[in-house]
Amino acid sequence: MDIATQGVSFRHLSLQGEGFHGNLLSANHWPCERTRFRLHNRMMKLSRMGWYLLGIAILALAQSASAEEQSTRALEQKLSPVSSSSIPTPAISTTEGLIKELSLKFFSPRLRLTESDGKAWTFQLDRKKTTVWKGTERLNLTKLKAGDRVRVRHTKKNKKEIAESVDLL
Repeated sequence: MDIATQGVSFRHLSLQGEGFHGNLLSANHWPCERTRFRLHNRMMKLSRMGWYLLGIAILALAQSASAEEQSTRALEQKLSPVSSSSIPTPAISTTEGLIKELSLKFFSPRLRLTESDGKAWTFQLDRKKTTVWKGTERLNLTKLKAGDRVRVRHTKKNKKEIAESVDLL
């Protein structure tokens, strides 16, 4: 299947035509050596560029994987439980008695309590953390009043007794 125009054969354009044996760079498929040389140079440039791009892609993937491993390690360290010997857990104590005074000032709400043996306690209240319970019902701090019988669960922080929960009895 030869198409000839001005003495130049275009047989190389048809890959399924006569004489095609699978090698595009063989001399018998190109009208001149210069065209074959140009194609060879372009293929070599593309090949080199492809290797460069492949190398860059591999390096980028390796760096992102190592960065991901580092961030995963840092997250695991943050989330890992700390040994119990390094951080002391505050001991929770329980005290029962009558409310002597309740001060709900804005910055430092306090609860003064007198036990049955006459011992007086002063507890700091945290408006967000201290809970008040009557049975299974949760109440607001304002529901407490002087003379109520209560059980206070408390911890000691910075030489102050901090009330965790107050149960109305």
